[in-house]
Amino acid sequence: MGKLAEQARRDFLKQTVSAAAVATIAPGVFLSEVARAQPRAEAVTDKVRWGMLIDTTKCASGCTDCVSACDKENGLDLLVKPEGAKQEQWAQQRPHWIRQVTLKDDKDFKLIGTSIPDVDMDPITSGQQQFSLDLKLPDMLYAVVKRCPHGDGQPLSFDATNAKTVPGVVDFYVLRNVDHGGRIILPNCPNFVSGVAVLATSTWAALEGARKLDVEWQMPDARDDSDDLMRRFEEAFEEKAAIVRSDGDPEFTDAEHSIDVTYRLPFLAHVPMEPMNCTARVDGDRAEVWAPTQNPPMAAEATAKVLGIPQDNVTIHVLRSGGAFGRRYYADFITDTVLLSRHFGKPIKTVWPREDDVRHDYFRSASAQRVRAAANDGRITHWQQNVASHPRSIYLERDGDPAEIGNYEFPAGFVPNLLLDYVAVPARVPLGQWRGTTNSSNVFVVSGAIDELAHASGIDPVAFWLNLVGDEQFVQVREDFRFDASRLRHVIEVAAERSGWGAPLPEGSGRGISASYNQGAWVAEVAEVTVRNNRLKVDRITCATDCGLVINPQGAVNQVEGGIVEGLAAALYGKITVKEGIVQESNFHDYRFCRMRDMPIIDVHLVESRDAPRGLGEGPLSPVAPAITNAIFAATGKRVRELPIRL
Repeated sequence: MGKLAEQARRDFLKQTVSAAAVATIAPGVFLSEVARAQPRAEAVTDKVRWGMLIDTTKCASGCTDCVSACDKENGLDLLVKPEGAKQEQWAQQRPHWIRQVTLKDDKDFKLIGTSIPDVDMDPITSGQQQFSLDLKLPDMLYAVVKRCPHGDGQPLSFDATNAKTVPGVVDFYVLRNVDHGGRIILPNCPNFVSGVAVLATSTWAALEGARKLDVEWQMPDARDDSDDLMRRFEEAFEEKAAIVRSDGDPEFTDAEHSIDVTYRLPFLAHVPMEPMNCTARVDGDRAEVWAPTQNPPMAAEATAKVLGIPQDNVTIHVLRSGGAFGRRYYADFITDTVLLSRHFGKPIKTVWPREDDVRHDYFRSASAQRVRAAANDGRITHWQQNVASHPRSIYLERDGDPAEIGNYEFPAGFVPNLLLDYVAVPARVPLGQWRGTTNSSNVFVVSGAIDELAHASGIDPVAFWLNLVGDEQFVQVREDFRFDASRLRHVIEVAAERSGWGAPLPEGSGRGISASYNQGAWVAEVAEVTVRNNRLKVDRITCATDCGLVINPQGAVNQVEGGIVEGLAAALYGKITVKEGIVQESNFHDYRFCRMRDMPIIDVHLVESRDAPRGLGEGPLSPVAPAITNAIFAATGKRVRELPIRL
């Protein structure tokens, strides 16, 4: 496939057409099938006309609102319509330069809708798959950095007497981020944590050498405590907040049913099974990097920045990673490696111990959120949601609004009197991407509060949800965002039906429901739990999701199951504790993940859809925790408003 056609394919899959819209997909190319299943003409005609070939020989007849380009390799012509070009002019020009293509019928699809096993299944399950940690280069040294316990600290001195006794240890090197751009090297790009690197001829020698290395640290004056931060978050509710959205008159005094509740969410780590690692070779003003990065452009830019070389001289090889979940988006595990390679004049592989992977993560934000809401006649009439947190955008020195709740977030547009506001609380706990990021927090709060208001109103939670979503197909949440409420309603109905909602359960058991929209996926989940002697067992999670046209059903189900497992781990166990600025957890013994004994039956239902295919990497995670806590209430009458769940 030629470069232009491939770019069109990527743009479609990522849904990132904005500055310009690609208006052709060639017949015979994978996307011609996808285009056939793209019925949202009303939503896309002002930007995209799928399945069209452009005859550039006729395009010269006065067509000034388009730019054409030709992919010689495949004989395809692409039409790019700049944003702002008038659709009327475009349509008038159409007879001069567009010929229509007949697209496939659904019955002719050969790949779409067919389950295809992971092409890497055999090598992964047999231990033959090569991951980034497996890479070896000639004359390579291994490095393990003994990092300052506090991310803002610096090494003052070190004593290598004991470390030198480890066979294979060959050298040491002090890494100070303040000498190479500081803690944040670029906007949204953290630099390495300062420390002392131990160089060795094997991973084991480097690990042992780092354990035996004695380092004196210069610690910063400001040191956060996670318990104190939560207290400050709640105190911030009384401060002047930044208004994110205000509709109608959010204040209420005389309501038939109301709630005033506070939810609390902890910092969360990523803990991918393969810890951070990177291999680099720097030769003069050229650098070559092998890393399991999620963000090659950032990796290249950060490498060039710390080395002071042109970015064009940086080559990034993206290797297979053993999990990522947003952690490998950043370049902090790359920048120290390239500096070591330049200093020692050899290829260097830097390997992180699990303890560093936990303690020097970039965590999901903690927050406290207060909801005051009212309902009359079975429908929510007022909703005030106050959010206080230490925002990742400020920590990462990103531009834009730091608020960790958006003016489009549910139930915005569905409640006539609504207020969303935000208070940023300063801190230095490292923050970053996470699977679902702020959505994972906000859905817990919103779904929990909706359930509370349903029970306060004496209405079945599913019926209450359906009353809230309403019967209209679309809800105009924002001028530029029209929410397809019919799809949310449908997944709620499917999840309720398939879970046996309303069927009798034994004493001590209960069902709870939650629902959300994220990254193009409408998801509803019903959890069924049993509580015996104050011990929780999650028995079953039923998930219904509409992610548009499903290309590979098996892959889609795998994504849903993976998101549910991570959501379950966060609900049951996930919590990072900070004392004196230092993360207390270090490994899977104190930052637990789900074991086999924790796993419920997971029942996934992919709702048939003719809409454009979207992703499932994040959407199924967020509803897990509130579905479980709502089920706990149904089983016991006890409300859980803080994660992880403690009965």
